[in-house]
This record gives sequence, structure tokens and C-alpha cells, in this order.
Amino acid sequence: MKKILLMLFMFLLSSCMKEKIYSEMKFLLGTEVTITLTASTPAKAYSAFDAAFAEFKKVNDTMNTFSPESDVYKVNKNAGIRPVEVSADTLNVIKKSIEISELTDGAFDITFGPLGEIWDFKMNPFIPPTETSIKSAQKAVNYRFIEIKDDAVFLENANSRIGVGGIAKGYSVQLAINALERTGIKNAVVNAGGDIKVMGSKNGKEWRSAVQHPRENRFIAILPVKDGESVVTSGDYERVAFYKGQRYHHIIDTKSGRPTSTFSSVTVVMSDPEYADALATSFFVMGLEKTKKFLEQHSDISVLLIDLDLKVYASENLKSRLEFPEPVDVEWF
Repeated sequence: MKKILLMLFMFLLSSCMKEKIYSEMKFLLGTEVTITLTASTPAKAYSAFDAAFAEFKKVNDTMNTFSPESDVYKVNKNAGIRPVEVSADTLNVIKKSIEISELTDGAFDITFGPLGEIWDFKMNPFIPPTETSIKSAQKAVNYRFIEIKDDAVFLENANSRIGVGGIAKGYSVQLAINALERTGIKNAVVNAGGDIKVMGSKNGKEWRSAVQHPRENRFIAILPVKDGESVVTSGDYERVAFYKGQRYHHIIDTKSGRPTSTFSSVTVVMSDPEYADALATSFFVMGLEKTKKFLEQHSDISVLLIDLDLKVYASENLKSRLEFPEPVDVEWF
């Protein structure tokens, strides 16, 4: 009888200690940022939210391409004129961007700004740029135009423009995770428009990430995400425009100056959300064979790739983890 009472007491105690799940969303960095966490009290949860969202706001303020007060705006404004001192965060992101550009042979390049300006997907009606304007813009696109000396950044080409939208979300996600840890949170998931990183678990169960079907309003795959793991998905469905029946999307190959024609969706799984963010774009540009060769040299990175014919390719080490709501023919590699 005493043993039964002790077991009952332990069960009730563990139930009382179970933390509640809290979630909050804000619009930052041009996307919805959602933080979900477990905490013992609402006060602890919302104190953690404040600390994490403050990190997103800091990045939003210092790296916003269109704000005259931001580092990125000032660097672009002074292209070809003078170096500009920037914050430690901006410097970190630019240095990491250059590192990834070198690693991917320029598939990732934050000096894409001149091409981004002529591919205006907000234009109504949308009209794609001419071949002449594409070639002109390409002359100012090359990450080697970025010069860093101490805390200052200089664009050697007067027509170059940087934009860190392809990496800043991932960087912010890691800063937010660090902030949550400082406030004592042990279990959380930070999602910045498809850039996800988790810590701990959801009351003992793994957090789960869903991958959007690129052409239908449903999920094509679900992935349980481990503690410390990041999952980043980029899709050619995020910003789309049509002209004379042809479909155009926002992921630009700087070498051709045009939208990529490789994948419809790329999901990257690894520990570093900043790298994962940039590589999701890089793989779109690199295509299937180059991506496979890249992954042979980087065993810590896993992917789920969907090509334009909706054929699915995935890393072999995800085979036991990926769940497909509907049957999918997958080529594992």
C-alpha cells in the first residue's frame, strides 16, 4: 500500500511540475516571427519573450536595407566613397556571408542588391527586366567588392549594394535562442518565417517542423527536430509573379541574373541557423549535382530537396526521421 501511495505521489508531483506551453508572434525582418516555449509561470514566459524579440528588433534596426539609420543602408549609401563603421552584429553577419560565398563559389552573395532592385516583384503589373539591365546590374554584383578593415565595411564598386535578407533571419534566430537560455528557458522553438531552431523538448517530446508542399496547400513532410538543431526551408513559392504566362520567383542566380530553375523547395537541417539560412539559398543556385557534391564534404548537413517536377531527394540520415502524410517516392543519397 505504501508503495502504491508513493508511486501516486510521484505521479502527481511530476504532473504539477510539468511546464505550460506559451507562444507569441511578432512581425519583424519582413516576416512572422513566432516563439514557442515552456515555462513554469506566465511572468517567466513573457520575460523570456521580451528578451528574445529584442534581439530580432536589434537586427531589424541595424540591418534594414531601407532605413537611413541602419548599418546596411549607410554602407550602401557610401559605396565607392568611404568605409563605414558598423555594429558588431552587422560585422559578424557580413564576415559570415563572405565566408559562405567562398565556400559555395559565389552561389551565395549578399551584393545581389542591384539585381534585386531590377527584379521588382511588388511591381503591378509585373514586368521582368531586360537582358541589357540584367547585364548592367551583374557588373556590380560580386562579394569580392566587399572590403573589411577593423570595424568598417567598404563597397569598392560604387554601384554595388548589399542585402542580408538571406542570412539575417538565421543569425537572429540564434541570438534569440541565446537570449532565451540567459533567461533560464530550457525548452523552446524559434521560427522566423521558416528559419527554425529548437532547444530542449516539448514536455518530453520532440518539437516538430512541417515542410510546405511547394504547389499545394498542405504539408509534404514532417520532421521531428532534435535539441540544438536548426531547420530552414526556402521555396520558390514565397514571392512569385507572372508575365505572359511565365512564372518568376525571387531566388536569383547572380551568375545568370535570373531566377533559378533547379528546385521548388530546399530544406536544410544542421545546428547553425545562420549557415542553414544561407545554404538554403545557395543550394537553389547550385542545383542537384553540385549540392550533392557539397554535402559529401559536409556530413553535418542534411537536406530535403524538391525539384521543379516535384521529385523528392533527401539525405540518407533523415530516412528514419522524415514523416510523409501522403506516399512520396524519395531518392535517398
